[in-house]
Amino acid sequence: MTTGQYLFLVKAYRHLLESRLIPKSEAPHDHPCYSKRTAMMHCRAMLDEMENLILADEREKAMRWLGFVQAILWQNECFTLDELKGHNRSGKEPEKK
Repeated sequence: MTTGQYLFLVKAYRHLLESRLIPKSEAPHDHPCYSKRTAMMHCRAMLDEMENLILADEREKAMRWLGFVQAILWQNECFTLDELKGHNRSGKEPEKK
């Protein structure tokens, strides 16, 4: 995945969460997450930082964060696993469900 594709996905996922009125909110790192909404809010906050990670050439960390966000999007039935794999391969704009 190129830097451009990565940034495109971050922007698309951010737009998806914004369109669902998911606010930014850091989840406590020392507690389990009991709510799907809390997880989505945490992902919304992560997306802004993810741009900084890739631009700072922290590619490995950026890719781990992308995997986390994609897992939460899958858990919340935003995308299928096949759709998420396609996002990583093609850099095409994710379609909202």
